[in-house]
Amino acid sequence: GRALTAALTAAPEIVKPNRDELAECLGRPLASAADATAAARELLAGHPGMRLVAVSMGREGAVFVTPDAALLAHPLDVEPISSVGAGDAMVAGITAAQLDGLPVDACARLATAFAAAKLTRLGPHLPAPATVRSLAEKVGLTRQG
Repeated sequence: GRALTAALTAAPEIVKPNRDELAECLGRPLASAADATAAARELLAGHPGMRLVAVSMGREGAVFVTPDAALLAHPLDVEPISSVGAGDAMVAGITAAQLDGLPVDACARLATAFAAAKLTRLGPHLPAPATVRSLAEKVGLTRQG
């Protein structure tokens, strides 16, 4: 919470807190995807220049919110071995999507696939890029109100 609040003073364009980090930053619980979406919109509104807030919510997926869209990326059904590094993998997916100039829906799918792929591995390893891309095609998205 405090670290996120301090980081926001640097005017980042993209942030990826998890639900608990964002809840602590805003001082209220975020019990649902709708709550996380509203909180992400609040961050966007309060920080000019920010263009993407992705909020990871574990088994409930992640919301990806831009000034123009809000999506819930549904988690993939994978056999988790370890959750260590899944958030970092999601950031890597967001970064890869940004470098490729992908729109928010493709970004959400790729970032979710990176995180899901990491759940199936121990240590700092991801499967081959083709495997991650295949997982991305399976990520379901729901537009948020």
